[in-house]
Amino acid sequence: MPTDPAAWPVFVTGLSLAPMAAQLAAQTELKSLDGNVLTLALPAAHKHLADKAYADKLKAALDQATGRRWMLAFEVGSTGDASLAAQRGRELAEQKARAEAAFRGEPFVQDALSRFDAKIRPDSIKPVS
Repeated sequence: MPTDPAAWPVFVTGLSLAPMAAQLAAQTELKSLDGNVLTLALPAAHKHLADKAYADKLKAALDQATGRRWMLAFEVGSTGDASLAAQRGRELAEQKARAEAAFRGEPFVQDALSRFDAKIRPDSIKPVS
């Protein structure tokens, strides 16, 4: 179990979780670890993920991964940007920005923009994986 909040996203990535429990883990940030009580911050927009069924699945995975029995506590409200979901969002935004810059840099695109007074819809540009 990580004690450093920055290590939480990597740790939860390695857990074997059901989809909704994985969403819960991805949206949380490690706030504190006190004995066997694990306090996780959860954005208010995702408070529905703290449902007992999903929390129990996350707790079971944590118990199994660490060999300890945990009690989970959720602080619902504003969070920072240290959750797995926030990190993935930043990565996707960076990929999109790189794809858009590469697209705009293409000679054909530049030619179309200048010759035909074309416009680019940024939401239509998708990174190729």
